[in-house]
Amino acid sequence: MRLIFFVSLLIYFSSLKAQCVSLINHNEWDSVQCGSSIQLSAQDPRVGCTGYWSGPTGTVFIPDANSAIITATISFVTNTKLAKFTWTVTDGNISSSDSITIHFYKMPVANSGGNLWVDNPVSGSEIKWDTICGNRYSLHPNLNGVGVLQWLAPYTSNIHFANTYTNTSPWPTDTVIVGLNNSDPGNPPYYEFYLQMDNSQINVAPFSHGCIDKDTLRITFARIPTGNIFIRPPYCYGDTALITPDFDPLGQPSHFTWDFHGGTVESCRPNSSTLYPNDSIYLIVWDTTGIVMEHTVSLVTNNPWGCYSQLITDTIFEPTPVYPMVSIDPTTCMNCNGKIMVYPIDSLSTSYLWVNPPDGQSSSSDSLVNLCSGYPYNVRFRYQSWSPNIFCTDTISLVLPDTGMITASFAIDSDTGHVIAGLTEVFFQNTTINGQLFNWHFGDGTISTASNVSHIYQTNGTYSMYLIAWSSFGCESISDSIIIQVESNSVEQNDRDKFNISIAPNPFSNNLKLSFKLQSYSEVKADIINSKGQTVIQSLIDNQCESGNHFFEFNTGSLNLKPGIYFLKMKINEAIYHSKIVME
Repeated sequence: MRLIFFVSLLIYFSSLKAQCVSLINHNEWDSVQCGSSIQLSAQDPRVGCTGYWSGPTGTVFIPDANSAIITATISFVTNTKLAKFTWTVTDGNISSSDSITIHFYKMPVANSGGNLWVDNPVSGSEIKWDTICGNRYSLHPNLNGVGVLQWLAPYTSNIHFANTYTNTSPWPTDTVIVGLNNSDPGNPPYYEFYLQMDNSQINVAPFSHGCIDKDTLRITFARIPTGNIFIRPPYCYGDTALITPDFDPLGQPSHFTWDFHGGTVESCRPNSSTLYPNDSIYLIVWDTTGIVMEHTVSLVTNNPWGCYSQLITDTIFEPTPVYPMVSIDPTTCMNCNGKIMVYPIDSLSTSYLWVNPPDGQSSSSDSLVNLCSGYPYNVRFRYQSWSPNIFCTDTISLVLPDTGMITASFAIDSDTGHVIAGLTEVFFQNTTINGQLFNWHFGDGTISTASNVSHIYQTNGTYSMYLIAWSSFGCESISDSIIIQVESNSVEQNDRDKFNISIAPNPFSNNLKLSFKLQSYSEVKADIINSKGQTVIQSLIDNQCESGNHFFEFNTGSLNLKPGIYFLKMKINEAIYHSKIVME
């Protein structure tokens, strides 16, 4: 009985094992994988059995873990990772499993930098492009730190890397140097450079699996425009300068940016001698009313590749102004007795022509006579420029001075509204131009020959005063007349005694006492006037006074007077009295 039971059990297990068997179809030699995904294949389970895949935590199975053929994708942080995958087959009670271990390595990224080429291939390495002005390009790839870098230049002629001086380089940020620019006629539009990232250093004995990524970079090396400015300076002072660019045609400049620094473009026309777009010939003129003899011109140009030249600056020099050789005899005493003579300048082949000669005198004469002062005489003269075949023409105005011109004039440094006969001294200031001799006519029959004078009119009245002056050439000038009104002291001596006017002390220093006597009710006013007739204190007294004796005392400190000669003007009703007072 026991023997029979044991045999039946053996038959049962043997039958189950034959039904659910797990088998992975993966090649045992292919145990290294580049990247994070791998395709796995197992034998489909027999009828009555189911299978499923398992792997490292986070593994994604597509289409799902129950399919025999799947793509497994793992995640890993470090550069490599060992991952074990298991295919398990079961009937619900008994399971069978098969495993395989894969060594994953990160895939390197070869990104050469630059812009993505428009017609990029659908598969294979990407193509990038860039443009550089000049013949040096600094490489700046975008890498993920995986693999060994290698740059390669398939065009070996006139191309090398700066660090190796060959057509290959392991330096990520090496510099490419070319001998021929792509923008030059006959050259290819770009040069290709290959970037390869290869972790072929991975060595899992006895296998060697390389993870390789490639990228292509196309660089256009464009020539930088170079050149100068062609300048034909002005032939004559104040004329136009001819300016045009003078550039190497290989730079292919297409746009010109000028700065004439204050110059005005008089005309502009295309330069028919070149094929440059926008290349023109300019005629420029500057304001020469000042003393500036140098002008600055600046130019920057660029080509279709966006390459700009350096700022080019040059200087234009104005030719030295030429003036005619002239001799002038000035007029005297404003008479029309002047003379102008012009002389040839043999080295400049000069010629002269008078624009407005006096009546009866020739326009081609070398001199004009009997000319008046203050009138412009215009002469047009022609002379040879710095270029032998170019002549300049200019017109200059000549005005004759008058050597004996004189203008008599004067000013009064007094108040002519308070000129008191016999008391006020009127001061005259001589303002004559070019005067040497003088006659002052005061209008009262007196004359003075001094340069600056003063005068005291002895009697009241109206006087017309003027000045006659002579220059060193004997020219005479008479000033305008002015009218001086002189007042009189209307109080007669007996009236003064009647008013019993007293001023004490005189001279005075600190206090001034004034007393007078009135016979009847009267209006009394008193002012103080300086020696120039100017009222310095008005209404010293301004009262209606009863008859009798009156007494006033004034403190000079409150009057704010300075030492000098003054006049006390008193008006009692209609009678006016002037008295000279002196403050010490």
